[in-house]
Amino acid sequence: MTETNRNGNGLDEQAKAVEAGLATHLRVKGELDEAHREIVELRMQLSQAAVESEALRSFNNLLESRLQGCVAERDEAVTRFAKLEQIHSSVLAIMREVEIPNVPLILKADGAPP
Repeated sequence: MTETNRNGNGLDEQAKAVEAGLATHLRVKGELDEAHREIVELRMQLSQAAVESEALRSFNNLLESRLQGCVAERDEAVTRFAKLEQIHSSVLAIMREVEIPNVPLILKADGAPP
């Protein structure tokens, strides 16, 4: 009987060891499945962030292009203004030279100067 007890006791220990191993396996498998789900979710978030980043980059490029256009337009306007200012100064100098009085060109409704 002692051998049977030993064998029975040994089987109980083996069953407990198998149960403990199976429980550990199931716990690790559950953790692995959870990690896989988390990886899938993180990959989706990463994809969404990449799409948003590309959209923002495109929008930024559009704004930079518009800004460059506005700067070019401003530079052209400044150049034109400088040319017109030179012409105006030249006309005023000619008027002084010829002794034409510098009077307003706008008249009142009755024809008299303002």
